[in-house]
Amino acid sequence: MDFQNLTLLEYANTKLAFTPCLFALPAYLAQTKEDVRIYTIANQAGEPMGIAPFVLRNNTAYNPPRATFGGWYGNILPANTSEAFWLWVQKDLNKTGTEGWEIKFPANAYLPMQPQNTDIQDLTYHIDLALDFELGLHHSEQRRLKKARKVNLQAFYWEKPDLAVVYQFVATARQRKGFPLTLTFEQFEQMFALFPNHYHVFAVQEAGKLASLTVTAEIDAQTLYNFYPADSSAYLPYSPTVLLLAYIANWAKTRNFTTFDLGIATEKGQRNEGLMRFKKNMGAIESKRYTQKALFPSPKV
Repeated sequence: MDFQNLTLLEYANTKLAFTPCLFALPAYLAQTKEDVRIYTIANQAGEPMGIAPFVLRNNTAYNPPRATFGGWYGNILPANTSEAFWLWVQKDLNKTGTEGWEIKFPANAYLPMQPQNTDIQDLTYHIDLALDFELGLHHSEQRRLKKARKVNLQAFYWEKPDLAVVYQFVATARQRKGFPLTLTFEQFEQMFALFPNHYHVFAVQEAGKLASLTVTAEIDAQTLYNFYPADSSAYLPYSPTVLLLAYIANWAKTRNFTTFDLGIATEKGQRNEGLMRFKKNMGAIESKRYTQKALFPSPKV
């Protein structure tokens, strides 16, 4: 196996020996305006078996450049190969004057073998789509689901969403809860333009009025990620989000997804107890996600 450092252009024009997830697509990596360094392991045919992308910022290498999680995107590696690879990456970054790295590893739902010496532990939650979503709900959420259906709230897949309406709805809900928006409208719009088959909008409405919605992202063929959920304060008594998640879980299962990722309920290790409780009540399984921060030793002269 050959350890390599590729430019984004080289990576985009190279035949791959793995199926890239959304975050490993060249067009996804190209969204950042910074230079992306792509570390890879090539097989005997010279084809990358996976990648570890970084951006260099203020003497620190960040992985991923812009994604929910990073680490290694690709085929599972033997433990000794993985260890040697990460040591080589560290040494190569060190030669550039980079003083350290920050790597946001996948949750152990994705990667059971977690790295050592991590600094931040976040908690993420996912739905196992092999199970019955409604039976997995806490009894209180089952009652809310029945209530939402009784008042004729309708969940649906928004095939051609008005992105300006979606974005403003999300912005209003997040402002109400004190959460910032992580994307500008231009970035949000570009996301759908670049990856129309990966991003989807689902919503709940009553007589044309939006009660809740969310954006989902197809991370890979198995995983659907819940991204930018939002609700209307006017419909909170009817808990439209429970109805929405039930609809999406069924939609995802019929399309052979195995995991519905509801995302984190912590922020840099700080727990959001209300959000944690809600996701557990949805029947979600808790996983740990680690972020590793490390300073490199000074390169030998």
